[in-house]
Amino acid sequence: MNIFKALAIATVFAFISITHGGLYQKAVETLGPKKRVLILSTKGGYCSEAASRAIQEALGPGYTFSIRRPIDELRLLGIPLVDTFFNAPQRGGWNGTLNLLARLAPFAYKIGQGKIGRQIDRFIREEKPDLIISVSPFVNSIAVKSARKKQIPYLLVALDDDLTFWINGLKGISYPKFHMTIPRLEPLAQKQLKKAKLKPSEVSVAGQPLRPEFFLKKDPIQLKKEHGISPDKKVILVMMGGTGSDATSIYSRALGKLPLNLHIIACIGRDEARRSELELIPLHKSNSLKIQGFTKKIDELMTFADLIITKPGPGTIHEAITIGRAPILIDSTISPVFWEKAHMNYVVKYGIGDKITRVKHLPKLLERYLDDSNERMRVQIAMKKLPHEDFKARVKEIVSSLF
Repeated sequence: MNIFKALAIATVFAFISITHGGLYQKAVETLGPKKRVLILSTKGGYCSEAASRAIQEALGPGYTFSIRRPIDELRLLGIPLVDTFFNAPQRGGWNGTLNLLARLAPFAYKIGQGKIGRQIDRFIREEKPDLIISVSPFVNSIAVKSARKKQIPYLLVALDDDLTFWINGLKGISYPKFHMTIPRLEPLAQKQLKKAKLKPSEVSVAGQPLRPEFFLKKDPIQLKKEHGISPDKKVILVMMGGTGSDATSIYSRALGKLPLNLHIIACIGRDEARRSELELIPLHKSNSLKIQGFTKKIDELMTFADLIITKPGPGTIHEAITIGRAPILIDSTISPVFWEKAHMNYVVKYGIGDKITRVKHLPKLLERYLDDSNERMRVQIAMKKLPHEDFKARVKEIVSSLF
């Protein structure tokens, strides 16, 4: 390129900068080399996968992304550990078993940390990242060591209010290029961060990574019409996680027989085997049932839902609070897995819903949270008062500071 052509291009960009502000910066980002980001995720549950997509959208076109799932690759005698010992018990509602397995997990992790470390070293060699972002529990103490060897910045995005599995092994970590975000700073998280000796400068409250669709204002009446739902029906969204759960069938059956003119949306996620069972549920003549497989339109469903029944997973609760319309009822007929109890406690503490300890209590809870307009308005006001962190803005700031 000769000097005259270079001067001409520089003049054009200077003009854009003066007249169009941010367009110049966008042009520079587009023309410049993109940063390579390695995301450590897991298909144990659904929240990590959703967060992975939200982070990609938040950081935007200046980055290229690869996703690897170190704990998902672990096998015992050829058996996949995550699906066998996490997803399967969760689908069956075997929370007691899952709690026991989860308590043993840190010890199993210590035994397998050599293999995990070699996996992550391999990921780094293959992907050659400029930045590692983890939305996976357990792996972080090993992964940070791998990142430190190559002086790669490391961002840990914790998704739970209970940080037990996120800070496992991180006590007293000393790596200037490490940073951690947490969804919100509740007393439990404060205590855990202090115990792990993580410095305040290493941790930021950034909210939950959510897709931008959850922040867009939508017309619930119009959306209800587009989804073919009668305007006079109350809509109840039953969501028990992306891996599915027997609880979806239990609640759909209990709701279906009530003479309340309901439209029930039973979300089954990846649990397609449950569809045939739900299709056989008898319904009161005033009710209707939609079986919803995996969809990217959860934001739309939450916009016109009048009530959400869910397990205390962090993703669904943050999404519902962001939409800010439907009270949240947490399934507590079986004691939740211990690391999700904090989310249930959050819902109850701030008055944005309640827990269901017996399915037979549903009619009374529906009377309060579905039919009482004053109670519903109180819940919506309470949701608006909660902290709403802008994860997209915060993650961009944090990532920039790590380079």
